[in-house]
Parts: sequence; C-alpha cells; structure tokens
Amino acid sequence: GDPALAERFAEALNAERPGVATVLSGMEVPLRWGEVFPLRSISPSGKLTSATLIVLSLPASRRKESGRLGSEFGRLGLALGRFLEAQDFTSALLISTDLAHTHWGNTSFGANPNAQDFDDACGRWATTLDDSIFAIQESIVVSVKSCGWLGLPLLHGALSATAAGGGWHSALLAKPCAPTYYGMMVATFDRGERTF
Repeated sequence: GDPALAERFAEALNAERPGVATVLSGMEVPLRWGEVFPLRSISPSGKLTSATLIVLSLPASRRKESGRLGSEFGRLGLALGRFLEAQDFTSALLISTDLAHTHWGNTSFGANPNAQDFDDACGRWATTLDDSIFAIQESIVVSVKSCGWLGLPLLHGALSATAAGGGWHSALLAKPCAPTYYGMMVATFDRGERTF
C-alpha cells in the first residue's frame, strides 16, 4: 500500500465531512465480503503487485440509515472524484453493492414486494446516470435491505466530479436480477470513446 496516498485521500474526504475517514495503516483489518468480492474480480490469485489500492468500506450504520445517508454519500463521492482527478496517475473505482435482499420469502430477510422495482431502478440509474432515481429509492432502501446501495450515490458523485474532462458512457452488462435472495447487476462506466 501507499500510506501517504491513503492519508491524502482521508484528508480529502474529511474536508467534506470531518471525521468520516480513518486510515488504518500498519494493522491487520479483516476484510468483509463487500471488499473481498471486488478485490477478487481484479486479482483472482489474491496477489496484486502492479497497482496501489485504497479500500473504502461502508459504515455498518448503512443497514438502517441508508435512505438518510444517500445525499451525503453523493457529496463524499464528489470529494472522492475531485481527489482522483487531481492525481497524476490513472485510477479505477470499483464498487461492489448488493441490491435488494428481499426477493425470497424463505430467508431471515423475508420478502418485500418492492424488491424488484428497487433493483430495476438501480439498473435505470446505471444506464441513464439520472440521480433523481435515488430520491425515490431513499424511501424504501431500508425495507428492501439493500446493504450496499450507498455505493451508487458515492459512485454517482465521483463520476459527476470528473465529468468536466469528458462525458461518461455506461453499459449495463448484466441487468438487475435475483438468482438468489438478493439482487445483483454488473455495469461499467468509462470516459471518452466507447470501448465495447
């Protein structure tokens, strides 16, 4: 890792909201599923030697307060995007976000009739980058139990902060679906010429 880069990153986020970011350097911190899955997608072997990583974890409070925190995470995304844009290296932002966890009634989460509509709205955001969709989702995100939804407003803020250098193109590679009790989708966002 690069502790100096991580410190500068934390300072940029804390300038937006004091106390929101902490750097844990030199200590082992267990990764959660939400961090492990995206890291495995960029390095299946578990060893990454050619890049510097900064792992940003969502707070545990997201489970009950996501609707209230959506706008704030959008602002943090703006700070994140401005920070990345100001660096002299190429960066990539990888966000892992489970969608609604309430598609099946036979789990401890139970079923919620809004689960598919919520997930479909995530797909609409990914194809249009229309953040007004988030305002509708804020009222149901807790009841559909989407533990990672805050990653979408965060990503939207980051994309918005860097849009001045060229527009973003999005592609929904796997539309929202629920092959298990929780929904998922895959989307990419790139600047400049389309490469797909």
